[in-house]
Amino acid sequence: MPADLTDTLLEERLFARSGVKTGLRRRPEPDWAPLAREMKRPGVTMTILHEEYRAACPEGYGYSRFCDLMREVERRLSPTMRRNHVAGDKVFVDYSGTKLPRVDPATGEVRHAEIFVAVLGASNFTYAEATWTQQLPDWIEAHLRMFRFFGGVPKLIVPNNLKSGVVPNAKTRAALAEGRSGTLTRYGTVGAMMADLDASDD
Repeated sequence: MPADLTDTLLEERLFARSGVKTGLRRRPEPDWAPLAREMKRPGVTMTILHEEYRAACPEGYGYSRFCDLMREVERRLSPTMRRNHVAGDKVFVDYSGTKLPRVDPATGEVRHAEIFVAVLGASNFTYAEATWTQQLPDWIEAHLRMFRFFGGVPKLIVPNNLKSGVVPNAKTRAALAEGRSGTLTRYGTVGAMMADLDASDD
């Protein structure tokens, strides 16, 4: 080993590729890249990955530090453009795609409910609720309850290609469904951003 290779320098060289900042005390390192891929799978959460990691490495990182390191690795593996949102400007709305069992209080029947999710762009403040369908009446009522929960109405509502919120036109852009547009406009919403039907990440 070279005489000028200090412990600190050796540590930096060994762990630089992981995207993990080094410190005075080392803990068992998970294989970050596969964990980052796991996070993209439906139903996988940071809590699940951390519990599995601690089961294999009881001396490993605590939850908050694990989350910080995971986000740092994700940023390195998947660079993204950061968007700065103005408070009260936009709310992003969609259904989660994963249904949850719910007991119908009227009949006792177990039905699988859709999960409506809304996130404010600036604060990431989140509202979620279960509805029986993704049809227009449930979609509109979910918005009205969302407004009451947030205590206000944003300038723009940004849907993600849900059929209840958008309909295709000749230019393959989204047009607001008439009933939805009228209801939301009465609540003071200026308009809704039209998502590109061919680009679900808009």
